[in-house]
Amino acid sequence: MKEQCTVNQITQEFSMFLDESNDYLKTINNLEKLNLSKEHLAQYISFMQTAPISIVFIDDAYRVLFTNKNFEQRMRKRQTELIGQSLKVIFPTNFHSTDQEEIWNQVLTHNQWNGSLTYLDKDGQIKKIWLKIKQFKNKNDRATFGIQFFDSGTLNFRAFSENTRSYFDVQTKLPNFNQFSYDINQSIRKRDTKLAGLALIRCQNLSEISMHHSRSTHKLVTNEMVKRIRNVLPRYFYLYRLSREIFALYSSDYNNEDDFKSVVQKIREVLLVPLVLGEQTIFLNVEIGVAFYPNKMDHLASLLSSAEICLNQRDTSQIVYFSNQMIERHVSNIQIIEKLQNALDHKLLQLKYQPIFDQKGQIKAAEAMIYWEDENIGIISPKQLLEATIEYGHTHKLNRWLLNQLAHDQLFNRFEIIIHLEPSQLMEKSFLTEIASHVKNKTLMPKQIYFEITELQNIQKVDQVIQRLKELKTMGFGLAINDLGIGYSNFNLLTNLTVDILKIDASFMAGLEKNSRKEIVLQHIIQLAQALGLMTCCEGIETIEELNLATGLGADCLQGFYFSEALAINDFFNQYR
Repeated sequence: MKEQCTVNQITQEFSMFLDESNDYLKTINNLEKLNLSKEHLAQYISFMQTAPISIVFIDDAYRVLFTNKNFEQRMRKRQTELIGQSLKVIFPTNFHSTDQEEIWNQVLTHNQWNGSLTYLDKDGQIKKIWLKIKQFKNKNDRATFGIQFFDSGTLNFRAFSENTRSYFDVQTKLPNFNQFSYDINQSIRKRDTKLAGLALIRCQNLSEISMHHSRSTHKLVTNEMVKRIRNVLPRYFYLYRLSREIFALYSSDYNNEDDFKSVVQKIREVLLVPLVLGEQTIFLNVEIGVAFYPNKMDHLASLLSSAEICLNQRDTSQIVYFSNQMIERHVSNIQIIEKLQNALDHKLLQLKYQPIFDQKGQIKAAEAMIYWEDENIGIISPKQLLEATIEYGHTHKLNRWLLNQLAHDQLFNRFEIIIHLEPSQLMEKSFLTEIASHVKNKTLMPKQIYFEITELQNIQKVDQVIQRLKELKTMGFGLAINDLGIGYSNFNLLTNLTVDILKIDASFMAGLEKNSRKEIVLQHIIQLAQALGLMTCCEGIETIEELNLATGLGADCLQGFYFSEALAINDFFNQYR
């Protein structure tokens, strides 16, 4: 021990730092073992005995050089048991290595760090400590580090407000993302995890609850969610709150995937039960994405990103489980986004138009479709392109190009144009502003253009989507409902909006001649539209049988490959003059 302290001689700066405290002489016998000068001995005593602060000195290898009485009491060990030991061993904390590195880098760079750490100890109890770490350089460039542990009664909180590391969520008392990340990393380091399951749970409308009701209601709903989940959690299943809207369920101690799936299914069921708060009844829109290790992944670290891919499907109708197809689609979307700007700059995207006919075979309108063929990726469908731009936040680029291309082609001067619109496109901030600008500059003709909205079943903020559709209607544009045949929420639009066209999805038309039940449903859908004064259009007509059935049931308009594929603007003009 003497050899260590010879290496770590006290500098003048260190002496000045020690001199800031009052002088206590309770540990003089132990300090004498360090073979210090009398001056340094007194200063050490002064610093070390500042009650009620616990203090420890360590070298650059984290070995304890000296402690005061308060630190001994905190550790419940004698000083002789602590000196020479690693601080990481005698004072273990469940801190993520990234946080530790960040704190230590600041100490090495700025010679000090002040801050608070909030974490869950090994017994699951919430712990919070405030630290002041000071670095003292020696003549041979070896460093001594003094660490002060403060309690709430001796602390000036202003000095610690900038640096905080928390490992639990204050509201729910659940471990947070920092703790989750630490636990996953511990599992990776141990290398003994044979299987693991992760479910990400997001309440899609949690932020809306706060906006439409109150913050207190939001808090009550959040706490009720946690309570319900905890009530069905088996032992060794751990719940975390990763963000305001996302919770995580993690376990590496279950028999098989079916056991984990059963727990997740129970959670979904209890969360879908309406919450009754006084006179308010609140329904939760719950999305759940699940991934398993080692199923379909070769590393435990991939678990979170795989579950996030599932959650990004934004499906409230079912639990989404990770598959290889998802990762292929995810990679494909990344490739699309990487090439999108270049495609826009070099005019590689095309707007094609598929003709729509009436029952007499006369062209009635055209549906605008984005077409892009990349030399490496191949043909990128409009659905793929929309999915990629929505996932990575590039919807505004696609919207701007679409509106400018419509204005350039001017096909609406000859025929009515229908434009497919995803709710995410509609909700993009600049969309309505850019449309209004085109209307003002007379580069678009609202009375000739219909915006076709897809199924709203899995969309957040349905009320806001409806409000934006009303604004389009006010500008003079027409509205069409798409996918009515394969969903249910668009019936809400029929009662809240003045819709002009009702479209029957191609997937509903497929095999219609072989399915009498489908035919009966289609007949009633068309009758409903007629009763409401709506025009009907059957998509996906590919055979003469489908054509005869659709016309026989009274559909106003017909569209599909039986008539024509989508055509480039010049080809369209040449064929339909």
